Amino acid sequence: MKKLLAILLATASTLALADNVIIERAWTNGLNGAKDSDGVLMKYGKTVNKNLEMDFQFQTVQTETTNSMSTRLEVGIIPSYDLGFAKLYARATLGEKYNTTGNFTYMGIE
Repeated sequence: MKKLLAILLATASTLALADNVIIERAWTNGLNGAKDSDGVLMKYGKTVNKNLEMDFQFQTVQTETTNSMSTRLEVGIIPSYDLGFAKLYARATLGEKYNTTGNFTYMGIE
């Protein structure tokens, strides 16, 4: 828990540079034998120009009974085009996931 607080405090100085910031804390009660978990999400977004945004996301989740950790670091690029009546966009991401069973890199497109 102290590590999570230290990470929150260390990244607070970047809030002035971001156009949008999301900080989310979640406690999950497991059902039907699933484990309870505790998680933190921090996301910083920056508008580069009217058709391009970038974001950085940090997420960590700890399972209560086993104390296993899962952490994700992710960078996203969001190009968009305004049609007047709607806005078209896509989001491409590149990330790294760290957990107790192994680390891996992933990509995504929405």
